[in-house]
Amino acid sequence: MAPGPRYRTTGLVFMRMASRVHEGEWTTYGDISIAVRGDTKAARSVGQAAAALANFPHPERILMEGGRINPKWRDSQDRGPEYCRQLLEKQGVQFDNDLADATQRVTWDELRRRDESEPVTE
Repeated sequence: MAPGPRYRTTGLVFMRMASRVHEGEWTTYGDISIAVRGDTKAARSVGQAAAALANFPHPERILMEGGRINPKWRDSQDRGPEYCRQLLEKQGVQFDNDLADATQRVTWDELRRRDESEPVTE
């Protein structure tokens, strides 16, 4: 039997949380999952939503653990990880080799704080 609705998290919730990551910042799939549901079990679903939903806010700002761009990253025009990095660098994210600057990471607790204190702008 499938889990009930209370165990499901929709792409809309991930989108709202992703909208809390500002220009010059990045977060991880796991951070969004923790901010939304309290665990990392939806991290893969966050990535799927970011890749599939055309109006997902700034999917380039969501990286793998440690600040690595997902090697499978693609935008709607099929541009890959190098384009993701270009977008982030234009927004002010610094890289050391292949890792985004850890000081620019927005962690799950800060995402949750922002979500509770910032108005929803959708």
